[in-house]
Amino acid sequence: MFLDCKPVDKMDTTLVRDGATLALSCAMPGLVGATLRRGGFYAAFREGISCRDDDSDTRAGIGTVRIKLFNLLIGELGPLFLGRGIMVPASSIVEFLQKSSGKFKNSCREVSIDGTPADMAALVDGTPFRDRTSVRLTVLFDKPNEAPEEEL
Repeated sequence: MFLDCKPVDKMDTTLVRDGATLALSCAMPGLVGATLRRGGFYAAFREGISCRDDDSDTRAGIGTVRIKLFNLLIGELGPLFLGRGIMVPASSIVEFLQKSSGKFKNSCREVSIDGTPADMAALVDGTPFRDRTSVRLTVLFDKPNEAPEEEL
């Protein structure tokens, strides 16, 4: 787990601020993986870059966090995140759908924009996004465990 590009050791106490980027990854092989592993023997090698608790400007509240999924996690967690809804720049959705294969589009059981059901053809041509910069995209797959990972 990385918070704003820094490895996180204390997941229970580390604060996530509005606008932060949280990256999740499975274990990595080799020396890099051993060094970046939370609580690992070689964790001392990265002491200078690890995430530190700094609560000097901490306020509880609702915020926005960018989540990046790497390695095997995208196939497992991607459909879960999409099923709950993610904020996406409207232009990114149109661009993604125009470039994606029919496999992704055909595997979607239900798509909604800001809680309103949407037609895939309308999404591809951008109709639901007129005058909008970002939207909450929710996608339910016919078979979540078989969602096309290469496009998530």
